Amino acid sequence: MDYKYKFSVIVPVYNAEIYLDDALKSVINQTVGFEENIQLIIVNDGSTDNSADICIRYREKYPDNIVYIEKENGGVSSARNEGIEHIKGRYTVFLDADDKWNISAFAKAYDYFEKHYDEIDMLSCRVERFDAKNGYNSLDYKFKAGTRIADINKPAEYFSVQALVTSVLIKTEAIGNVRFDPRIICGEDTVFCVMIISKKCKIGFIKEALYYYRVRAAQNSTMDTIRSNRFYYDEMLDYYHQGLLNYSKEKFGKVIPYIQATVTNELMWRFESSETTEMLSDEEFAVYKKRLKDILSQIEENIIFSFPIHKAYARRATAANLKYGIDYYKSITLDGNKLYFRKYEVFDMASHNTLCMLNSLSADKKSLRIEILIANWLLRSTESGGRLALKAGERFINPKEMLEYAQRTVRTFEGGEYYYSSCIFNFKLKMKEGESVQLTPFLIYGDKKSPVCLNCTRAAQGVALYTTCRLQGKYVISYEDDAIQISAK
Repeated sequence: MDYKYKFSVIVPVYNAEIYLDDALKSVINQTVGFEENIQLIIVNDGSTDNSADICIRYREKYPDNIVYIEKENGGVSSARNEGIEHIKGRYTVFLDADDKWNISAFAKAYDYFEKHYDEIDMLSCRVERFDAKNGYNSLDYKFKAGTRIADINKPAEYFSVQALVTSVLIKTEAIGNVRFDPRIICGEDTVFCVMIISKKCKIGFIKEALYYYRVRAAQNSTMDTIRSNRFYYDEMLDYYHQGLLNYSKEKFGKVIPYIQATVTNELMWRFESSETTEMLSDEEFAVYKKRLKDILSQIEENIIFSFPIHKAYARRATAANLKYGIDYYKSITLDGNKLYFRKYEVFDMASHNTLCMLNSLSADKKSLRIEILIANWLLRSTESGGRLALKAGERFINPKEMLEYAQRTVRTFEGGEYYYSSCIFNFKLKMKEGESVQLTPFLIYGDKKSPVCLNCTRAAQGVALYTTCRLQGKYVISYEDDAIQISAK
């Protein structure tokens, strides 16, 4: 088929007057050449602000390149579907009206796509966030392997999930009858991408081309507000999660690992949010958990517990509890200096982290007061449960007092809770001149003991890394090498 343009860019617009200029200019200024090579299809989805005036102004300036369509508000899926009907470009691009492209992205992507035209139907570009948040998006790990063609049926690419349709270029002829599902108000682009990728079971990744994704400071995007929409807890499970699982069964006769990973990626974000308990009654929450369990039953253990970005303890705990009906933390075991859930590493005691934190040091005439914060889930882990102790020489000192640390709370699937326990130790200062001792934190599970890395909180009192302080003119205290050093002068 002959195409008039190299690219057709579809931009759905709904009340985007604040951002629209930047988005359209990022297409018009492409180094590949706008007037010769790019068709811009703008679909005004019933905007009530000044978006229409901006669109018309651009169409009047570029009447040969810009198609402007006005329609009643029907959502982003219906707007994109309308735009698809007007495509005249060899490659199709979807751009959200509050985002933008790097001006050299199309030129770089076109050259690569042309070289691999027969191998892939979709080419994915890196996504960099801007505005209220900076840095690359959470799935950027898939670009660590560089620019390449990824076979989604190979284990190395199971987690190369393509969630955004806006950061890809699509071979127009591959779209065929594929359309966006207007019933899905969040995640519709992921479903669309899966249906395109699964035709060849391959996707291209180009590290050199960049898409800019706006994180709004006002937090009023669909992604920001979806958790307060009932759709998120009901229809989305049907149309998105179970819909993808059913699609895979129909196409491949099973749920392939790549689609399992795509579903898991969205699920895992749900597992550390307490908004669920705020939105649902107790009865509704019970039904919601049952539905999540049904979805998880179709996902392999390896996909859940090996996902590169979903290593948060609360997420994994919720997934395991729902999938297996167990107490995840009680199922954790200590082997050497590491905690495991089955064969999956949960925590390395020697790693530097924020799970065991020195928060304060102070002293009176007879003793040194030490406050250490320990993540509560570590104390709940293993069948026996754990406790924190300080090792001094050959003896272990237990905390004199343990308190909930109210300054840090976390949101969990079941609600909110304190993240740390504050462990208060009193160490008697009876050392002779020239004597020294090292206090090292240990986690003790039953008859097993392991030293744990000790960090220092930013707001620690009486503590500074690699500095010393003198108490009573006699004792020198320092925090270094994951331990507290005390010596008598």
